[in-house]
Amino acid sequence: MGVLQRQLGKHETHVFTFRGEPLRNANNRTWRAALKACGIEDFRWHDLRHTWASWLLQNDVPTWVLQELGGWKSESMVRRYAHMSVKHLAPYADRLTLNGSVRDGEETPDFSALEQGHNSGHSSSRPRLKVVAGTDVSN
Repeated sequence: MGVLQRQLGKHETHVFTFRGEPLRNANNRTWRAALKACGIEDFRWHDLRHTWASWLLQNDVPTWVLQELGGWKSESMVRRYAHMSVKHLAPYADRLTLNGSVRDGEETPDFSALEQGHNSGHSSSRPRLKVVAGTDVSN
């Protein structure tokens, strides 16, 4: 917002200018040098549309509003562009609890009862489940 506010009044119709003239092309030497300095190697302008839509969705903008803002014809197209962060999955993943959850320095839970399998077609091999405790899922 600070960058945009500093542009106010510099030009009558354009936000970004160079020496008082509107920028006609942002994909110039300076832009490419900035991408390189940031370590961005595979930048595509279209990715910004995905980022914009995802940030709005993650900030609780309703899908139907995002559909209108982005000009998409269907809600399924909005879902192709707008992605939730993994943060929204944490409450659902946290519903899985195991007796004897592992903490640092403790032994793994006893899966011996599960190793026997049952007659519904499940394997009798040890389940491939990794229990991670104390992980910050807010990132």
